[in-house]
Amino acid sequence: MPIVIIGILTIVSLSILLQKQLENNEILAIFAISILAMLVFTILLFNLIISQQVNRLIDRLGQSSVEGDLTQRMELSGNDEISVIAGYIDDFIDRVHTNSCPNY
Repeated sequence: MPIVIIGILTIVSLSILLQKQLENNEILAIFAISILAMLVFTILLFNLIISQQVNRLIDRLGQSSVEGDLTQRMELSGNDEISVIAGYIDDFIDRVHTNSCPNY
């Protein structure tokens, strides 16, 4: 009889441990899914922000090159890399404009 009781207690103990392990796995799975969702959201957000700036720069460059207007500037403000590139392009266009039209 004591062996049966020990066997039943062992089965109950293993069942409790298995249930706690499943709860831990569920928590771990929820945590992993949350991290993955935040990562995807962050990537999409950065992609949207960067692509908007790049598209604005491309549009302004396209307008300037089609019209040949050296007085247009990129007018992108900020401290990001795209704004810095736009500033350098503005400086370059200004120097070309000054050298080609010294009386302007």
